[in-house]
Amino acid sequence: ESSAAVEQMVSNIRSVTGILDKNSVSVDTLSQASETGLNKVAESVETAERVLKESSGLLEASSVIQHIASQTNLLAMNAAIEAA
Repeated sequence: ESSAAVEQMVSNIRSVTGILDKNSVSVDTLSQASETGLNKVAESVETAERVLKESSGLLEASSVIQHIASQTNLLAMNAAIEAA
């Protein structure tokens, strides 16, 4: 009986070891996936910051263009008044 109990215990230990090995592989895979996800998030943040910076430049350029257009319209109105 004690021999059978020892064999059962050894079998259980082997089973637990197998489960732990599988869990270890799963944890490693999950860790790699998390690292990949973290890298993708960092890339997304960099891209968003770059877009924000470039958008800021575009807004500034748009403001300058609007100012020039406003002055051009004013000059055109003055020319029309003088021509009349």
